[in-house]
Amino acid sequence: MTAGHCTLGFSGPFEVTFNPAGDTNPSAQYINVVAKYTIPSFAYAAKNSNSLQNGNSVPDVALLVLDHAPAGITPADLPSVGLIDTLDFKSALVSVVGYGVNDFANANNPSIGPRYYKDVNITPGQRVQSGGIYLKTEASTCFGDSGGPNFLAGTNTLLGVTSWGQSITCNDHNYMYRIDNTEALNFLNNPTTGVLDVQAHATGLTTAAAATVSSGATPATTGGNELAIGFYADSGFGDTLTAAAGYTSRVNLSPTSDMELLAEDQGTGQGATPAATTGTGPSTYWLMATLVLKSA
Repeated sequence: MTAGHCTLGFSGPFEVTFNPAGDTNPSAQYINVVAKYTIPSFAYAAKNSNSLQNGNSVPDVALLVLDHAPAGITPADLPSVGLIDTLDFKSALVSVVGYGVNDFANANNPSIGPRYYKDVNITPGQRVQSGGIYLKTEASTCFGDSGGPNFLAGTNTLLGVTSWGQSITCNDHNYMYRIDNTEALNFLNNPTTGVLDVQAHATGLTTAAAATVSSGATPATTGGNELAIGFYADSGFGDTLTAAAGYTSRVNLSPTSDMELLAEDQGTGQGATPAATTGTGPSTYWLMATLVLKSA
């Protein structure tokens, strides 16, 4: 788990280390990231003006999928909905963790690398605002700590992720995006929800001649830099399948006698209405679909 502003708009490649020394250890081992998901409602414009007071708060959380589990690491526990609202703000502590800047030799020469944590108080006076999606704690984080976990001190339970701070010298309050809300927990438990933008599909039977079949046009896409994927299937008629013009063929299982499949894709812009097609044979029952996936 990390922050949405650490993933959206970045293509990678990404890798993750759990070594306490981080980049300061030349022998630190890194795990490749094979997929990333940003909560769909994250938006940079609102994020850049976040405040507990200005009402522009947006969720700031993302997930990175590793190609294997790290050895010796016990997964953290997700909170229940509204857990933070049950805490005594006068006594509860938050354990903030990160690899970010921990010292400044001067304004342009920070020290960064090892992992540190700090137990901090929740800033007083937030009780009436604690239903919001950010929680303010005492000074604890700095540049490079974004996306770091915030635990309920003394437990393995996550309360949120570091999102932003109030001081360029890192000596003021830390703002944590709370994950103890339904939207965040639904995303963390099923991050692929919301990836699909639009879709279309069709079925049919070709005539006595070979034909090109189509899913039909999708509704207009809602975003740019999306991916349209065409899927074709039939029950096996010995047909030789061909991908649509402008699409890249990714899988072509044909001709076969049991089941023929083709997958193809192309990039799309906002407002596009893609309609994937496939060339197939005569007298064939077919299914064709187009799925458009949102940009990460």
